[in-house]
Amino acid sequence: MNAGLLTTPIGIYRNEAVQSDTGYTPDNWVEVARRRAHVVSQRGSKALNNGSVWYPTARVVRVRKPLDIDESCRVKIDGVFYEIINIDRLASDSITLNCSQIHEA
Repeated sequence: MNAGLLTTPIGIYRNEAVQSDTGYTPDNWVEVARRRAHVVSQRGSKALNNGSVWYPTARVVRVRKPLDIDESCRVKIDGVFYEIINIDRLASDSITLNCSQIHEA
């Protein structure tokens, strides 16, 4: 992976929920890592030409130095949270995260 492509700062968040006395477990997202990443958005014509399903809010995030994360974590890019759909750990020096934007009310 070319270090010059790592231009976008991202945050990795994990849910550190603690159950209250009444049994309610509120979401408490805590930042566990901060990295610079290469963020790719799959756009219309390219996605349609490849015959793939196009999600307008999807992002592909490539990060160097693999993290200890799983699909339950979230990624924050430019103030917007994304859920991790898939983690690709094929390369030894980097990981690729397939993410979809979370629409919160």
